[in-house]
Amino acid sequence: MTAESPPSAQVLAEIDATHLAVRDAFRRRDLPSYAAFLAPNLSFQRANGSVTSRDRLAREVQRQFDRLVAFDSKFDRRSATLGGNDLTETGTQTAWIALRIFAVFALRWKIERTGRYIWTRAASGWQLRDVLIEQERTSRTGFGLASRMGAA
Repeated sequence: MTAESPPSAQVLAEIDATHLAVRDAFRRRDLPSYAAFLAPNLSFQRANGSVTSRDRLAREVQRQFDRLVAFDSKFDRRSATLGGNDLTETGTQTAWIALRIFAVFALRWKIERTGRYIWTRAASGWQLRDVLIEQERTSRTGFGLASRMGAA
């Protein structure tokens, strides 16, 4: 078992840059780039206890991309520890997303997910390997014409 320690500023900067790159890939609806940040053995456990694999999560994300009008997100880290090639962070991801409905309309949502996220260092960079969502809050924040709908 590898002892855990606080990550260096360099490692935290790499993880922060990875968060930004994932957000950018989502905004661009770029599934190959987005999926490159997901480890092949990803386990994503939702707040309701259901567990999703990398392939299933990628399919769900593609369905969102098909209807995506606008997206933004941020991650507020509560803690981080480094153990071997894994970085474990806890915190809250807040996302604002507008999804097209009925061709010209869009619904805007705010989603807050608090949980534990384990990143593993791969040859290509950091990849998300394990997610445990402890709490999720979703609220509808708007409805309007898709052409005028922003994420925030």
